[in-house]
Amino acid sequence: MGKICVIHIEKHDLFIAHCYMDFNNVLNRVRNFPEEKLPGRSTCLCVPTAPGEMSNVSSYTLRMARLSAQIFGNVVRPTDSKSMKVVKLFSEQPLAKREEVYNWYPPHNTYYALMKKLRYFGLYRDEHQDFREEMRRLKKLRGKEKPKKGEGKRALKKK
Repeated sequence: MGKICVIHIEKHDLFIAHCYMDFNNVLNRVRNFPEEKLPGRSTCLCVPTAPGEMSNVSSYTLRMARLSAQIFGNVVRPTDSKSMKVVKLFSEQPLAKREEVYNWYPPHNTYYALMKKLRYFGLYRDEHQDFREEMRRLKKLRGKEKPKKGEGKRALKKK
């Protein structure tokens, strides 16, 4: 009597290992399985025939099912719906690594470096930066610029 079936699906080929069910029953179960739950090139699917029949499965079959689940990145042990929510949450890509998040803002550092080069060549005029440089120049002419290292108030007191 069949209890569990380990199926490896790759492109449209089926490889059935350690299956105690008849082949047609397995194919019907796979055909009824939603396609969005079978992502990528290969997936492992464990199909119990009935909810109460898992206790009669041989230990070898369970070990093979666990190993198959580990290899193909599925949940190894049976879990409830609350735990599956956590598994689904952790299997998703982190928020910071999603392209729509990290491409939301323009690359300001790159733009700043380009505008600085263009300004140096005279192809771009930044009036605010010009104003700041002019104020710094006038301050220096009046003798109000920042003192050099070792020439501040504290250093002058010691002399």
